[in-house]
Amino acid sequence: MKKLFLPILILFVLSCNNTDNKNPQKAVEEKKSVSNIVLHPEWTESLTKNKLSGSVHIWNKNEDTWHHSDSASFHITNVPASTFKIFISLTALELGTIRDENEVLKWNGTKQQVASWNHDQDMREAFANSTNWFYEKLATDIGSATMKTWLDRANYSCNSIDGKEKYWLEPGFEISPEKQIDFLRRLHDNELPFAQRNMDITKNIMFAKDTLGVKIYAKTGWAVPNNFNIGWYVGWAEKNNSIYYFATCIENPEPEIENFGDLRISTIYNALTSMGVLSISSK
Repeated sequence: MKKLFLPILILFVLSCNNTDNKNPQKAVEEKKSVSNIVLHPEWTESLTKNKLSGSVHIWNKNEDTWHHSDSASFHITNVPASTFKIFISLTALELGTIRDENEVLKWNGTKQQVASWNHDQDMREAFANSTNWFYEKLATDIGSATMKTWLDRANYSCNSIDGKEKYWLEPGFEISPEKQIDFLRRLHDNELPFAQRNMDITKNIMFAKDTLGVKIYAKTGWAVPNNFNIGWYVGWAEKNNSIYYFATCIENPEPEIENFGDLRISTIYNALTSMGVLSISSK
């Protein structure tokens, strides 16, 4: 009987410790997990009014709090469109495909659909204008096999690019808002497999605006796979010592509504304003 007593005692203690209502540590952990997610369904009201669908996601890094208009949409993937130009910039700089943000590439004279694309330009301007011919040339010079190697190294997301020319615009090469923010966080924190110089240059050309001391680093994206408009706005906002990463993805069938492009950005700015990150006068 003496030999059986100790194992029985241990089993009794373990069974008591596994009872949820007697484990305050577990209760605290569960409560913390729930409190770190805040839902804001009102953030997409402007989209609904314009007969659009979409979602908005913001991560307050300092408080480790996620803010979602719809948490389920956080994991849904779509083509990255021109947000992928962040990755192309990093890779082109890393491989020496382009020296720096000031190197000018020659326009071939073929008239483009956007007037601001129709001239020679450097990477800083091409990024700001989202100049397609510029980034298509960089991607072509890099090559799909080499690009895939760097996508794997950086753990970018789904990277099926075989047999595709403009793969970032085509279904099969997709990314979710969750993965967008993860990639942006690693870029901001210098945790990607690129040289520090090249991450610094890329972050520098991502700078979009300073609104009353709040610095916005971002990239738009717009693609029409299968006659369906996909619009992105991803990046981060820096206010004092706080960082707010964001990603919005909006959708609607062709033809697009007149203010489709503007709503990608205004939806994020309205959400940041509701959180107190931006003021109404700074949007």
